[in-house]
Amino acid sequence: MKKDMTFDSLYKSVSKLNEAFEDDTAKAINRNITARNWLIGFYIVHYEQKGEDRAKYGEKTLLTGLKNNLIEDKSAQKDWAISDCPIRQTQSAQFTEVQIPPETLFTHLLFTHFSLIMSVEDGLARTFYELETIRGVWTVRELKRQIETNYFERSAISSNPQKMSEYVQSKSQKRILVDDDYFFCDLVFYHRILKCHFLIDLEASKIKYDDIAQMNLYLSYYKKNIMQKDDNPPVGILMCTQAGKELVEYTKEGIDENLFVKKYKLALPKESELTKWLKNEVKNLGGPLNQ
Repeated sequence: MKKDMTFDSLYKSVSKLNEAFEDDTAKAINRNITARNWLIGFYIVHYEQKGEDRAKYGEKTLLTGLKNNLIEDKSAQKDWAISDCPIRQTQSAQFTEVQIPPETLFTHLLFTHFSLIMSVEDGLARTFYELETIRGVWTVRELKRQIETNYFERSAISSNPQKMSEYVQSKSQKRILVDDDYFFCDLVFYHRILKCHFLIDLEASKIKYDDIAQMNLYLSYYKKNIMQKDDNPPVGILMCTQAGKELVEYTKEGIDENLFVKKYKLALPKESELTKWLKNEVKNLGGPLNQ
């Protein structure tokens, strides 16, 4: 330690130390809360299946009685919500052969992340959302948005690998900063032969006028900031499950002619293909696979 420490250097040292320990404390608390809630749910499910006097209690009566008893003997605070524990889903879930190591999940995900992910029925989809939350450092709000808009289904592997080899995928989701707001384009490709970017947004519902306006924003951004001198103008494709003919016609009036709206139906690849892909992605994340 330097003998000639100034007040400013003292402040910076203490600030860094405090920040580091607060971050470590927050992670430790999150791991403990996650483990506590999982174990509580485990005991509840075990009791519901094998408890000698379980017939006395319905689901609501059991949780209310348990909570009241814990509060009475001061084992829990009054505002503790035991019904928030999503362990029934964890116990009934069908686990897949692709799993992210528990220590990786505990380190990177909040318990609220787990609560959202456990609401997803498909095992492969759950692993996918765990993977993407870790890689993308998603907030709980962002994870909820991705689940609600069927990001797993929208990100399914192409059924034509040969055709896809003509493209270079720059990122599964491209983040675009305009002023102080972030926008996310679902898929961005560069076509080597056509020498242009393809920007693709997939909507899991009926298309709205602001979806078209947003794609036009992406195209304008790429023309100004990404497109090279020898590139052709970018192409925007909006994929949706439903599209009103008149809405598309009126909204597209006067905007980029390289913007197209197409309907699609969800058709996932075979489970074996998804499993193979997820195995590779989890492996790239740095964790061992469950054999």
